[in-house]
Amino acid sequence: SISGMAVGTGLEVPLLSADELKGTYVDPELGQVPVEENAITDVEENAITEQSPVATVKAEAPKDMERTMTVSEASFAMVNFVLNFGIFSVPMAFARTGWAAIGVILLVGGMCVSTGQFLGHVFEKLQLAGIPNPTYSDAARMVGGRGLAMLMTCTCFLELLTYAWGNQVVLATAVSQLLPGIGTLPITIASTVVSLLLSMVPDKAYAYVSLTSALCIAMACTMVIASGMVLPKWAEARQIYQGVDQLQLSFSLV
Repeated sequence: SISGMAVGTGLEVPLLSADELKGTYVDPELGQVPVEENAITDVEENAITEQSPVATVKAEAPKDMERTMTVSEASFAMVNFVLNFGIFSVPMAFARTGWAAIGVILLVGGMCVSTGQFLGHVFEKLQLAGIPNPTYSDAARMVGGRGLAMLMTCTCFLELLTYAWGNQVVLATAVSQLLPGIGTLPITIASTVVSLLLSMVPDKAYAYVSLTSALCIAMACTMVIASGMVLPKWAEARQIYQGVDQLQLSFSLV
């Protein structure tokens, strides 16, 4: 532009903004080109885009949005954590301790909600401290140093191992009862392979896998209840009530 040509030449030409630039300008290839009012040339636009950090952030934002789960997708993933195989053990808690199991369920639910809120505040503080993606080990390191961070890391991995092992045992036992001709070992191997394949699915896509799993569990519970309602008579209840002294067992079941 004219203002750009005047810079550094020593000519006392007043610099014009893009809003003030009118008339024609000389392009090395096209010659004289008319300039519309409030127009910015391609060269100026490219220069602004390359130099502007805001433009860089805007260019990177869509890529992050493609990998970030929405609120609905995150909810799908959390629902699958709640509606896992452990939900089938809740009736046993009532059978062991009677209506006192309601208090255990409310206690466990309140502890989970309060712990989630507490962790949210902790991770927010860690982000303000300059840690972009804080983890449990980062929180432990801030509190107790490297030793506590190592302990927390080992605990998390052991928890994941226990959770995965429990899922495999429950799944293999249930499917072997459904298909008597297949042993528990082939079912365990097949389930492990499927789990490894699912671990390679991005979180955003896996949220819908979690939703499908949660819906299947809900359908299974509904089918059990519906099939029981149409029976000619109620089954004879087994007397396994052992009193409120079994609350600790109910707590572990829930």
